[in-house]
Amino acid sequence: MKRTSAVLAGISGAFLAAGFAISWRDGHRFVIRRYRVFSPKIRKKTTLVFLTDLHSQTYGKRNDPEGPNGPILRAVRRIRPDAVVIGGDMIVAKDASFDRPGWMEVPLDLAGVLAEEFPVYLAEGNHEAQLACARHEGRYLRQYLEYGRAMDHLGVHRLHNQYTDLSIKEEGKAPPWRAPKNSCGIHEKQSAEAGAEERADTGIRLYGLDLNCEAYRKFWPYRLCREQVEEKIGKPDPDRFCVVLAHNPKFFPVYAEWGADLVLSGHIHGGIVRLGPNGPGLLSPDWHFFPEYTGGEYRAGKEDGTEASMVLSCGTGTHSLHLRFMNPGEIAVVELDGCD
Repeated sequence: MKRTSAVLAGISGAFLAAGFAISWRDGHRFVIRRYRVFSPKIRKKTTLVFLTDLHSQTYGKRNDPEGPNGPILRAVRRIRPDAVVIGGDMIVAKDASFDRPGWMEVPLDLAGVLAEEFPVYLAEGNHEAQLACARHEGRYLRQYLEYGRAMDHLGVHRLHNQYTDLSIKEEGKAPPWRAPKNSCGIHEKQSAEAGAEERADTGIRLYGLDLNCEAYRKFWPYRLCREQVEEKIGKPDPDRFCVVLAHNPKFFPVYAEWGADLVLSGHIHGGIVRLGPNGPGLLSPDWHFFPEYTGGEYRAGKEDGTEASMVLSCGTGTHSLHLRFMNPGEIAVVELDGCD
């Protein structure tokens, strides 16, 4: 009996040690996953790198000459995208609310270097939204504004309930950007490089949909309708391929009903624990077990009879509960083409 107990204890200890090893490894690495989406609306093949949910995590060594996230920078350079799109939650709201030193240094360092080499577009996640949330009565508004101004200064193009039409250089990569517009189609900024180079219209319109903090509340479900989406970003252009940066994937059917052709989402962190490399995720940030959307590519019907796609990234960072199991960080590469 004692021998049996010792054997069971040894086996249990081995499994526990293996679990800790897998979790540590997955929490300190990322993988590159590729997605391909086709539509006749797309006029020029376009490659996007989609980053989300960094939460100030670093992957580089202390002596990395390219900074705390040198591995991410080198991975993006090897991909040579036409643009980098960021889906929010680059910071940790708790660190910002306590004004902890360096709370935004890591995402600014990464975004700043990327913006020197590629057009970078940014939408907000729930951690940014929390800082501007009305229930906090403006206590963290200063941090929210500082973060936004810092991104602007670096040349990152924030799409706060705005859109921009993507264009790429006829030859080579890293095209100049087109000024974002609000839901009324009014230019918010002007690029000094406008008209400086020949560009090809991709037929792609990129929207940044920033939901308020109530859309992320725990336990009590929030209901989002198409009219609310229209209030924020207007109606979609049926002649263009509409890509929506929408941090919360829970409302994918609503985004599809609005008219999105492709949704880029994060927030779920892959479900934290995945039951197998391609298995379902265990837990969502709003404490729901086995959420419907955890990671990968999904489809939903649209009113015109076509289908919308959603690429849901597992993100690159963690916060609070620093746990990933069979669920490494993810850099998503989204290839958009007009020919199948």
